[in-house]
Amino acid sequence: MKIPTVCVALLVLGVAHSAPEDKAHLRKSLQDADLIFTGKIQKATIEGAAKTRPQIIFGTITFTDVKARRGQVPEDATFDYSWQETVTRNLDPRVSGEVLVAVSKGTVTALVPAPASNLALATEKQPKRK
Repeated sequence: MKIPTVCVALLVLGVAHSAPEDKAHLRKSLQDADLIFTGKIQKATIEGAAKTRPQIIFGTITFTDVKARRGQVPEDATFDYSWQETVTRNLDPRVSGEVLVAVSKGTVTALVPAPASNLALATEKQPKRK
């Protein structure tokens, strides 16, 4: 069983209902990401869960119809994820339709719907990396 390399601490909220601090978390995830793309979830697989309250679920997500915005998306477009309902921000493997995805070190760190407001965050000028 493959365990994700990085635990994610972000939860998806509807764009129109996002609080400013949620947008700030999304902006930070996008700035720190090695890879940003849009696409659709083809398959989300649960590989295990930690015995916590609420449970931490981890697994893999495969995407289709991907369009890179930063970096190069691997051919199989499959990444690890870790998610805790009601705790994790800007990441929910149950979201449907076109999504905006941020990946850091092979792990999904943000997965949100892809309306214009979120896409605008993805195209903001990024600070120079050290």
